[in-house]
Amino acid sequence: MSDLDLQLRLQSAVSLVESLVGNQFKRVRLLDVGCGTGDFLREIRYSHVEAVGVDRVPEMVAAAARTNPRHLFYLGDAERLPFQDGAAEIVVSLGVLEYVSNPSIVLQELSRVLVPEGHLVLSIPNGECLFRKGNGRMQGARRFARRTLNVLQGDVSTDAEFRTYRHSEWTVRQVQSMLSDAGFVSSLVRFNTYGLWGRLGRTRGALRFSRWMTNRFSAHARVSRYLAWTGVFLAAKKGLPQTAL
Repeated sequence: MSDLDLQLRLQSAVSLVESLVGNQFKRVRLLDVGCGTGDFLREIRYSHVEAVGVDRVPEMVAAAARTNPRHLFYLGDAERLPFQDGAAEIVVSLGVLEYVSNPSIVLQELSRVLVPEGHLVLSIPNGECLFRKGNGRMQGARRFARRTLNVLQGDVSTDAEFRTYRHSEWTVRQVQSMLSDAGFVSSLVRFNTYGLWGRLGRTRGALRFSRWMTNRFSAHARVSRYLAWTGVFLAAKKGLPQTAL
């Protein structure tokens, strides 16, 4: 299910960017912040789009450059991007904000490198998702049971086993507020990935159900904001006309 979530999130982001650039013929500068191995940029094939990727992991940048010869890639931190103000018309950042220590600083940086009429495509883990909350409770119960068993067996040296990396999540309203504070207006959100993770989520039926739900209810906030694991937001700078989709 986690692999499917990456695929569906990518699909939503590509769709939004294509809606912005598909009918244009002038040059469009696109910046992919947290580009990883370049999966997103491999999907952007418009000749008038000049794309640049940036990531803080050297191995990721090297892999992206090998598989994306049309685009440029740089090492850089999302909190201190190595680009001038107004360097891009579109900024994309997928699977980044939930791992950084200062999300507000990152959003301000994304705003800084955009031109006044620029757009941001941003993915966020959906904190309102009932499946996500249920999965978190199950994981917590599993960790508690494992720790209890270790203590009963006299093993108290396995705390490192339960340490996890930083991973934040937000409600739709919280994301909209964060975007507003950074100088953006959120115009829409596309939801994706439905269902339980773990063994149940890996079954063929669960994966088919999640893909069908994403294709059917991606734009239905009343339903999906409580069921979808991930949201992909489109935002533009405040006080400026937004491109109609």
